[in-house]
Amino acid sequence: MDEKLTAKIQAYLDAAPEDKNVIEGATMLLSLNRNRIFFQNVVRKPEKFADKVEYELKKHLAIRLDRKTIADVATMNKVVIPAAQATIAEGAPVISTDNDLPTEGTVVRGKRADHELLPDEIKALWDECTPLWFKIKELFELLKTMESSPACDRFEYLQQLEECDKKYRANMQAYDAFVVGSSDADTDNGKKAEDNPADIAKKVNAARKYLSDNKKKLADLKNTDEKKYSVLLMKVQERYEYLVSSGNTVEADQVAELVNLGLVVK
Repeated sequence: MDEKLTAKIQAYLDAAPEDKNVIEGATMLLSLNRNRIFFQNVVRKPEKFADKVEYELKKHLAIRLDRKTIADVATMNKVVIPAAQATIAEGAPVISTDNDLPTEGTVVRGKRADHELLPDEIKALWDECTPLWFKIKELFELLKTMESSPACDRFEYLQQLEECDKKYRANMQAYDAFVVGSSDADTDNGKKAEDNPADIAKKVNAARKYLSDNKKKLADLKNTDEKKYSVLLMKVQERYEYLVSSGNTVEADQVAELVNLGLVVK
């Protein structure tokens, strides 16, 4: 990515209207979208197209500032859309008579039978889930209508969809996993459960093993089964992000292999 061009676009957009050279802005836009017909129209009547030039440059700048190339957005689409589709397929959170505690790795849609015994902060996680689910569905349906739109148009909504889906899943996981009678913050030794070194070590090792074990399978599915590939890529992405967010590193060679297979490195 040309960082000098990014800086020039930013400077153009930050300038006062009277200081903007519309043709200069159109020239930068031409280098991004290769739309010579639009560029020629601007040259003929720059004042007529000033707002349009600024609007288009803002969209491209949003991607560049987030270090997202067009290819990156396409990869993001392959991860975010299947993840959201899986969330929607599970159905909206509904009141049910679930009596069993969820097993590790599952997402339970129903309100727990012991819901009223839960601390307020855990109940609040449930309360957030229904509006989050409908927001995910709304964004998903919107993006379906934008399949032929440029990546820069889809980028903003993909970001929103990714954020909502991750929050929904995190909420449901925390809600389902809470054990009545324990503190959500502390264990018997006064430390946070997630800070237990033994538990962290197990999760880190499991995440590393998952990445190593599934590289070949991901490569095979990429060219043979797009649906299964997208689901597996989503799971690989989750393991990678856990390792990074927990302060662990992943070998550069392995990251490079996974990036070639669709992993998004932020």
